Amino acid sequence: MVDGTIRSMVNALGDPYSVYLDAETFKQLMDEQIHGSFGGLGLVVRVKEAYLS
Repeated sequence: MVDGTIRSMVNALGDPYSVYLDAETFKQLMDEQIHGSFGGLGLVVRVKEAYLS
């Protein structure tokens, strides 16, 4: 019941990038998908008044 309540609260945020992971799904994510290191830059490139900004 607690998982369902938390899932509903996260869904109510309306944010497509926020999701609730129950314990089993979180463990699977950590075991299978999150290995190694990550790096990168957060950039947004757009055209404004005929120039890249």
